[in-house]
Amino acid sequence: MASLEFVVKVGEQQLIQPETPTPYETKYLSNIDDQAGLRNHIPFVHFYRGRSRDRCDPVPIIRRALSRTLVQYYPLAGRIRNTEKGKLVVECTGEGVVFREADADVTIEQLQRQSGGLGLVPPFPRRDRLLVDDIWGCFLITDSPLLRMQSARDPSINSPSLRPVWSREALSPRSPPRISFPHYEYDDSITNLKPGPMYSPSRFRRLAQASLFLPRETVSTLKHRAAAAASFDAVAACLWRARARALCLSGRDPAYFLFPVDTRSRGTPRLPRGYYGAAVVFPCATALTFDLCRKPLRYASSKVATAKQIALEDEYRAS
Repeated sequence: MASLEFVVKVGEQQLIQPETPTPYETKYLSNIDDQAGLRNHIPFVHFYRGRSRDRCDPVPIIRRALSRTLVQYYPLAGRIRNTEKGKLVVECTGEGVVFREADADVTIEQLQRQSGGLGLVPPFPRRDRLLVDDIWGCFLITDSPLLRMQSARDPSINSPSLRPVWSREALSPRSPPRISFPHYEYDDSITNLKPGPMYSPSRFRRLAQASLFLPRETVSTLKHRAAAAASFDAVAACLWRARARALCLSGRDPAYFLFPVDTRSRGTPRLPRGYYGAAVVFPCATALTFDLCRKPLRYASSKVATAKQIALEDEYRAS
């Protein structure tokens, strides 16, 4: 299929500030917010289909809605600052978030056809044309806008249905600190695991990242082989075992599987409703490579399920 070509006209960036004055203060960030691995910008694209009877320009509506929203979520209009001890905080300056208007002579239907029927899933066609990188001139997260937008629709809504809650203090570490669980996600020897001796360095450098979309029938088969495990546990076990085999790890070597778990509504103690900070932890399932590759799939899925359950316990986040 021929490459889809279209023209994008990108406007100048502008700062959208809260519609009304907001408090000037410094906000504490939890240690989950403050992780070194999260100190970066993450690009994403949302597609919204307009109503056929509504042909008005959405940009003024989005701009106004964003300005109103920032009154409730005013820390997002501030700036991240680095303290003397390296701890990040949010200075609520009300400076605003970056918004940039763009027009493209392409329709969602054309993008869907170009994807071969897979829908608008990553990597969707010509993503590089729809996202403008480095809007603000640098990739640093400190002293730059916390949110960047490129271009709900109901102007009668003046406040969110669920009141935003900052409450980062709910995730404050214990004093004095006490480690109750091993946190493999911070162990460089694990996160930078090298392939086995049978795997040449040149082949390792050619490893690719890809998105896999498994049909429902495949997931059902994996769940059956994993003794009726949860869908995530069964699929994770399959991928974990496949990766261990692909890296040709020695049977005596440990194999690790790190994965994210959102503890916002399931962890103990529960975070308040409306909490909009990061609440994701990264538990780690471990097994000897020999056991992982030779035992039934239910062995690996049970390891994943156990690690997931531990992450939801009371002391995991606190440690």
